[in-house]
Amino acid sequence: MRALLGILLALPAAARGGDVRLELGAGAGGAIDSSVLAPVLSVRAGMDFWEFFEPGLRVTGVLGPEGVDFIPGGQGGFGRGAGNRAWSFLGEVRFHNPGRFQGLFQLGVGVGRLVRASTDVDESVATVGEVGLATQAGVGFRAFILPRLALGLELDVLNWRGTGPPPGFDPNRNPGVSSGLAPGPSAAGFCLCFSVAGELAP
Repeated sequence: MRALLGILLALPAAARGGDVRLELGAGAGGAIDSSVLAPVLSVRAGMDFWEFFEPGLRVTGVLGPEGVDFIPGGQGGFGRGAGNRAWSFLGEVRFHNPGRFQGLFQLGVGVGRLVRASTDVDESVATVGEVGLATQAGVGFRAFILPRLALGLELDVLNWRGTGPPPGFDPNRNPGVSSGLAPGPSAAGFCLCFSVAGELAP
């Protein structure tokens, strides 16, 4: 969290002293506890130092259906009741090689929430979460088609803490769901996104 605050405070000064790179990503993914793919949008603002180090801020949204907490027997299937929705706000460090064609490695830490991830399987319970620690790590590639404009592709692994079963869920009332299958304290996800990045001159 201190790293997130430091990056936040550094952005205005860096914007006055050099180029700021804005990036918009769109793709698909979401929580692995869900049975449906969701649209994923990502917005990133960062600064490039020494042609290999690019700290920044990122907002990621998993924009799938909200779903339901529990699917009774005989009411699942065909995506009914499935959910896949979450968000994250992260301070992120990114490393890349110099040049026109760049490989990327990035790691972000911040806050987020898994709103709900659920399947369409009968007698299944959703994973829900509160606002808590969130992380995102990934690799990617980008190519500058113009001096200040790049196209890219990245694959990220997402994680949200503070997750569990829905409030009031009791496995004794839903014998089709064993306590061993109850959602845990964290949930993982992924996203595959295409991106467009542009630099803003001071």
